[in-house]
Amino acid sequence: MNRLLLKIAAVAIAALPVAAQADWQAVSWGMLPAAVIAAGGGQIQPTDEIKEKRINDNYRLATGQAVIDGIGYTLDYFFKPDTTKLVQVNHTPAKTDCDAAFASHSKRFGDGKPEVKTIQMKPGKPPLVQTRYSWKDPARGDQIAGIDLAVAEYGIRYCQFLHSN
Repeated sequence: MNRLLLKIAAVAIAALPVAAQADWQAVSWGMLPAAVIAAGGGQIQPTDEIKEKRINDNYRLATGQAVIDGIGYTLDYFFKPDTTKLVQVNHTPAKTDCDAAFASHSKRFGDGKPEVKTIQMKPGKPPLVQTRYSWKDPARGDQIAGIDLAVAEYGIRYCQFLHSN
């Protein structure tokens, strides 16, 4: 019986590096796109640079999927245009997972100092509610900016979490 448990433990330990590579934290700030893609173990793919997809003038050159704290995210990896070094990772969950994603971030990093702003888009129509959050990851030193956009009456919801070094 003990040998069976040892074999199961050995298989589980051997599987750990593959599981870790699926998490965005398998990459490090400053990596080049090819290194980020390789670190993803098949979970991160190169993508064409599209001007409309830039964040803070940084190029989105890789994208992937990951499950973090039980929540599925699309991860977009952004690189400085002059050095092509990784400087940001944007996490976008499905709109149905926004509440869980904010709860997960708050559990890990604190309350995030939410700032709520109501924006009236058209007179007589429901407003857009924008909530911004700001966290710092003490383990990695990352700055994390979260944004939640919603027009509840229309079922419109979008959220994202931008991790920067």
